[in-house]
This record gives sequence, structure tokens and C-alpha cells, in this order.
Amino acid sequence: MAAQGDRSAEFAALLALYQTERQEASAYDTSHFTMLALAMTYAGATIALLDDELATSVGAAVILVTPVPLWLAGIYFLMLSGAASIRSEAAIYLESRIVQLAALDGVDRPELGLAGTSRVRSLRIASGSVRVALVVCYAGMGFLLFLYTIYMIGGADAQPHGWWFWPVAVVAYGSLLTVVITSTVSALRLLRKRHSVATSGT
Repeated sequence: MAAQGDRSAEFAALLALYQTERQEASAYDTSHFTMLALAMTYAGATIALLDDELATSVGAAVILVTPVPLWLAGIYFLMLSGAASIRSEAAIYLESRIVQLAALDGVDRPELGLAGTSRVRSLRIASGSVRVALVVCYAGMGFLLFLYTIYMIGGADAQPHGWWFWPVAVVAYGSLLTVVITSTVSALRLLRKRHSVATSGT
């Protein structure tokens, strides 16, 4: 009876933790969609509004820094993606423990919960055309940001400016690109470490 009680207590604790992880993962998904919508709206609005007449009135400096908010949003997006992936890994581990404790015989574990959806959302475990599609999506967003930045820098360069223009542009966007690359590498290393820990725990 004592063993059964301990098993029930562990099951309840795991279920509570799992619900928390799923709620956090859902909140991150909402933040992702909100940020993407805001970024697309910002990019479209700035391209439409900065016509020749307005560009002349605002000057080269303002146009030059116009892409900066999108870069900052992109860096934060990477941080959110890393946090969401960590939450998903934790939820998947908890799912496996819950299935074990519930003794769900005959259940196809990879099809349950986040373990199933991660097969079409995670580069790590996706395969074939799904992985290609994910790479195209992530790389495509970065490519569009790069094109937007080039377009805005070109528009700023068309306006009167001083000697400072290109040094500032190179240093500013070079620094932002460095942050993006280092953040991506750090996030991938952390996710790999977390996955190895979760796998060893199962």
C-alpha cells in the first residue's frame, strides 16, 4: 500500500509539472506568432512609408537605424525559440515518465503529446522533407531580414550623409550579426546538452 501511495504521489507531482511545462510552451508559441506578425507589419510599413519624399525629410541616419528593431526582435526570437525547445524537452521527458507510471501498455509513445508534434517542429528529430521545410523556414526568415537591411541601407546611402555613414553601418550591423551567430550556436549547444541529459534520464 505504501508503495502504491508513493507511486500515486509521484504520478500527481509529474502531472502537475507536465501541465506547467505545457502551459509555458503554449505561451512561447503565442509569443512567437505575435513577434512574427509585428515584425512583418513593421517591415511592410517602413518600406511603404519611406518613399522618396519622406526619406529625404527623415535623413540618412534615421533610415540607417530602421532595421535595428527587427534585428533586436530576431535575437529575442532566437532566445524564445531556445527556451521553448528546452520546455518541450522537459515536457517530453515528463510524458515518458507519466506513460511509464500509468502503465499504458500498447501505447505508441512517439505519437503522444509533444513527442508527436516535435517530429514536425524540431530540426533535431524531424526527418526528410520536414527537416528541409524547417530549414527553409528558419533560413528564409534570416534571408528576408538580410534583404530588408540591405534595402534600407541602400535607401539611406541615397540620401546626403557624411563620412561616418559606412563605418557606422558596418560596425552596427556587423555587431548584430555576430550576436545572432553566437546566440544561435550557444542555443544549439545548450539544446544538445539538455537532450543528452533527458535521454540518459529516460
